[in-house]
Amino acid sequence: MLERRLRGTGFDPLTEAGTVMDRVRFARMLATAFAESEVTSLLARGTLVFSGGVANNTCISHLLQAQLQRPVLLPEEPQLDGAYGAALLAMELG
Repeated sequence: MLERRLRGTGFDPLTEAGTVMDRVRFARMLATAFAESEVTSLLARGTLVFSGGVANNTCISHLLQAQLQRPVLLPEEPQLDGAYGAALLAMELG
């Protein structure tokens, strides 16, 4: 998917010749590709949890549910989920 998005863009953000904006565009495309892949995987399992600070935006969560045509679970404090996950991983790794 990412290769399709990069094809024909006319830049190589991984070389020294790439500009800062090229790198920003590449990072955005990469993040989008990973997010799409993760959502597709979770949808196949049947449950989707919307986490991160943007999950506090009720408009976005309603739009997401409407687009996906299924309920989306919202944690009590979604903006902390990433920190909780990082703390758990740090505890596991010692």
